[in-house]
Amino acid sequence: MLNPVAAGLVEDPAAWRWSSYRATAGLEPAPTWLTTDAILAAFGKKKGRARASYRRFVQEGIGVESIWGGLNRQIFLGDDRFVERMQRKLGDEREDVQIPKAQRRPPPPSLEQLYRQADNRDAAIVAAYATGEYSYAEIGAFFGLHFATVGRIVRNARGETSPPRS
Repeated sequence: MLNPVAAGLVEDPAAWRWSSYRATAGLEPAPTWLTTDAILAAFGKKKGRARASYRRFVQEGIGVESIWGGLNRQIFLGDDRFVERMQRKLGDEREDVQIPKAQRRPPPPSLEQLYRQADNRDAAIVAAYATGEYSYAEIGAFFGLHFATVGRIVRNARGETSPPRS
């Protein structure tokens, strides 16, 4: 509902005609193919009150940072310690082939930790990239380098002299 507002396309979610907001909020009749009762049930038992609560909920979300910015390991809303605790609780289920590898891996060491453990800056950069968790841009931002410089350091460590071809 709030993507068009966040993108600056409209100021009010009701102004975005391609959304189900107007029908769900009771501002216009719902098309026959759109089911609004399931979402409204989360806001109240009586349709009128549920719609009012839904409209208020959406309005209160305008300008609020999305919770998805805190998504960790693709499924966890918490810091690395929380992720580690939850992964321990999963135990053997963590190895389930149905769970993507990115969700099963433990959080990587921080860039600061990798830097402290390495013999030098370049070794830390290579180690950070080898975790598969940090992009050239993230590593570059930490070390105060352009991402292309990070790429050269990684390629040099691998014995590559030019960027890989697509």
